[in-house]
Amino acid sequence: GTLTLGALNQTTDSIAWTFQVADNDIDFLDDGDQLIQRYRVTVDDGQGGIDTTLITIVLNGAQDFIPG
Repeated sequence: GTLTLGALNQTTDSIAWTFQVADNDIDFLDDGDQLIQRYRVTVDDGQGGIDTTLITIVLNGAQDFIPG
């Protein structure tokens, strides 16, 4: 998958982000399986302030519908 960071919101001290993964890239996950992806993100304000956080994304497998 791809994690994309958005703009920093200094009012709420937050950063928007999105995650995308193609369905066929995770088709191997069966019903009940999980794939966990972790991304460590560091923000530097350029004035000595640095903060790091961990974003954890859990992808849950599901039974794909196969038409008969």
